[in-house]
Amino acid sequence: MSKRINVWVTKRKTGCVKICPACQSKNGATAKTCSKCDADLHQVKRSFMGKGFVYSVIWENPRTGRRQSITTGPDKAYASHVQGKKRQELESCEQKGITAIDYDSFVQEHLQSIEDTHSKGACYEHELVLKQFKAACHPKDLTVIDFQMLEAFRTARVADGVSPASVNKALRTLQAALEKAVRRGYIRVNPFKGNRKALSIKEPEKPIHTLEPADFKALYGACQNDRWRGIVTVGYYGGLRIGEILALEWSDIDFDRRMLHVRNKADHRTKSGKNRVVPMAAETVSALQALQVDRFKSTLVFNTLVNSRMGNNVQRDFREIVIRAELVDKDGKPRFTLHDLRRTFCTNLLGTGADVKSVQTLAGHANVTTTLKHYAGVTAKKMAEAIDRLSKLG
Repeated sequence: MSKRINVWVTKRKTGCVKICPACQSKNGATAKTCSKCDADLHQVKRSFMGKGFVYSVIWENPRTGRRQSITTGPDKAYASHVQGKKRQELESCEQKGITAIDYDSFVQEHLQSIEDTHSKGACYEHELVLKQFKAACHPKDLTVIDFQMLEAFRTARVADGVSPASVNKALRTLQAALEKAVRRGYIRVNPFKGNRKALSIKEPEKPIHTLEPADFKALYGACQNDRWRGIVTVGYYGGLRIGEILALEWSDIDFDRRMLHVRNKADHRTKSGKNRVVPMAAETVSALQALQVDRFKSTLVFNTLVNSRMGNNVQRDFREIVIRAELVDKDGKPRFTLHDLRRTFCTNLLGTGADVKSVQTLAGHANVTTTLKHYAGVTAKKMAEAIDRLSKLG
């Protein structure tokens, strides 16, 4: 048996004012001080001026248990009509019902449902965020999650020293998971609806690091084998993500047409989920041809000594190469990451006059905004050239 839906009509006076005891002037019903003599009106009661009443319809939100209301105006009959309509609406929703499920069961079901549609990294991100949300807010089921709980989660992540960008990413992941809960009938409304902007933390703009030609030359020279020379070359001249580089197979390389095919595979999906073709520069062709001696040992282009896919310690090995190339800051920390090769690729293409749409397609970005915001850096050399052109105008 479904619980009773509470909907009722309330009436309140309109035309109330606060009369100043000092000067007898009329002030608004919520005034704190007199508009005429600045007298304190906090303790002054409102006076009804006989202008009538206004009606409101109040009900309990069955999802959150909190009261909500709507003002219907001075017509009592219309208020009763709205009351009946709202009760019918809520009872209809109650009959449709929401499927009861506790938080842990939802998490388990959700993670299983995204295994075939999301990358391993995305699945791990969902699992981690949902675990963190439980630790911070202790939700018994999904119906208790509201704006206040989302705020508490955000506050907890900030208190843990997490960066604004990571907090916002966690909120986006949680929002996506709860949207699936809406579609499965576990909750009627995603608590993020209408609140996403209020929950987001403003992120400070990060500098975009790109390699100058001299930097890449030093990096290339610091690579100790053909495998790493191939990886940095494909990243610098092809703009592939590191996961896409390591997933390359010899069947993905068309030496005759000088094309790289970035494809979805059973054990690796591209970030956008779409396949794309990237033309190879002469340097890329040479670097990959140098690896062909091991072509028949493995289907993978960049394999380990035991013919398995590289993965562990790739970032660590690249940091060692950067340090060996002396591309470090004043504290001795590496100035570049593997992903900076991809950023440099996009920045250099735009710098040579390529249109943004072409760069977006080659990089495999879902939209142009990503290309411009995170990858189209402006090098110091380009800025200096712009200033020089300005000087010549004079």
